[in-house]
Amino acid sequence: MSDRGADRRPARLDKWLWSVRLYKTRNLAAEACRRGQVCIDGTRSRASRQVSPGMTIELRLPAITRSVRVLATPETRVGAKLTEKFYADITTQEERERAARIRQENRMNRVFDVPGQGRPDKQQQRKIRKFLEKQDNPDC
Repeated sequence: MSDRGADRRPARLDKWLWSVRLYKTRNLAAEACRRGQVCIDGTRSRASRQVSPGMTIELRLPAITRSVRVLATPETRVGAKLTEKFYADITTQEERERAARIRQENRMNRVFDVPGQGRPDKQQQRKIRKFLEKQDNPDC
């Protein structure tokens, strides 16, 4: 097959979510199903639910509720560039804007590395050790 194993046979939901790279691991996809974060056509779905072309899947992620329409089911995990053959992203523009706003707020609230904070580097450790040795031996 030229579509990298694409066919019309149904596939398990968790395996499909993993194979089209919506989740990094199959275990994360199954866990999202267990938590009720994945819905097919508006109903909560288990990881074992069969997915076939034409279904609409909603994923509740931390920053966005993403909606995708199933176009095909791959036999194996596909490359990132090939995922567009297997699903169409139908997420609303309002959701995308809200996610962009949340990402921007998170960037603004992030604490940046300030020199001198955190663990001491090698040079600072030597200075600390030298200082402590001087305190232990006041005769020097």
